[in-house]
Amino acid sequence: KAPNPRAEEREAEMEEAEVQAALAMSVADIRAALRECGSDGSGLIEKREMARELARLRVQRTRNYQAPKTQGGAAESGAERRSQLALLAEMGFTDEAENAELLRRFDGDVDQVVKHVLKR
Repeated sequence: KAPNPRAEEREAEMEEAEVQAALAMSVADIRAALRECGSDGSGLIEKREMARELARLRVQRTRNYQAPKTQGGAAESGAERRSQLALLAEMGFTDEAENAELLRRFDGDVDQVVKHVLKR
């Protein structure tokens, strides 16, 4: 699959926003979030290193959670949508009604929802 420069740029923007959000957290909270993402954070000493690793893992998870589309462009199942809402909440976007509306508007594209919310 050929690289998509625009997608890579969006991912880099999202990762940087995640780094900034993580830097606002305490070190203990970052470590807990790393564990939730499946990383023990071993070898990470500096807060910025931990924040960058957490951001990388969250962006990777977002990429993996992109909803499969049906012919109409909607998310395939309610289970998938619940998974997307849980992911957004885990990332700190807790307004479930707004998240559901944005997921509908962006056809289940979690990356676009995050970018939309961060631009405000």
